[in-house]
Amino acid sequence: MTTNRLATLGMLALVAMVFSSVTPVEAAPSPGSGGGSFPTLDSCVAATYGSDGVLSFRNRCSQDAHVLFFANSNVYGGWHIASGSEESTGYSGVQISAAGGMTYYACPEGSSPVDSNNQSVAKRRAASYRCI
Repeated sequence: MTTNRLATLGMLALVAMVFSSVTPVEAAPSPGSGGGSFPTLDSCVAATYGSDGVLSFRNRCSQDAHVLFFANSNVYGGWHIASGSEESTGYSGVQISAAGGMTYYACPEGSSPVDSNNQSVAKRRAASYRCI
């Protein structure tokens, strides 16, 4: 095998490893009607890597989204993403892997992700979440 083919295979393996380290959190069941909960937007907000290797989030939802992401105390953030838009985290796949992977939470704009005890999930990981 040529050096270029080996480098390409190595890069593909790195991309596969890095992409697998970004995961949405499982959405918790919403309480009954009147509970003030909103559906999560996991199905239409997606994590993608650009050609520069930097992680972005693309909002394919029909509504604006509020997205929080967290890897560790040095790698985290969040913002409003308009419907049809994309926002860059500014973090490369290498940085995310070194931080232990990344978790993200996607809610309709105007709501916030909380855990099963209604505690904010900003700057920490939660086993599940819902939007309130």
